[in-house]
Amino acid sequence: MRKLIGAGMLTAALAAASPALAQPVVAVTDPTANGEEGVFSGQYDNGQGNVGYQEGYVGVYEDGVVACNGRPYVVVDQRLQGYVWAGPGQRSSNATVETPGGEAGAGNNSETAGGAPTGSSPCPDGDPQGVGR
Repeated sequence: MRKLIGAGMLTAALAAASPALAQPVVAVTDPTANGEEGVFSGQYDNGQGNVGYQEGYVGVYEDGVVACNGRPYVVVDQRLQGYVWAGPGQRSSNATVETPGGEAGAGNNSETAGGAPTGSSPCPDGDPQGVGR
């Protein structure tokens, strides 16, 4: 019983001590969105036959900085949607380019390297609306 209580306390302490993965400390969201798709906001395939919505934003996290482009752009047969980051804690799960060790780079979280949808939003915070406003 002591081991179970100790494990529960350790889990709670780790959860409280770790920074929230999807919540920026401060964010400035897409000023062009107005509740609809804006210059930096748009839709993505959520992997369940539906679309998700990603609002563009610039966010400062406890472990890095992110600039999110939620609107897909097609440039020379390559769809660009995702974010650039500085700080290894905000590293993309599907990096297009990154520094050694993942300290900075560009990529997205919504697709695998092969282009299949993951079900995640392109950027770390799928819904930054209202944060830091």
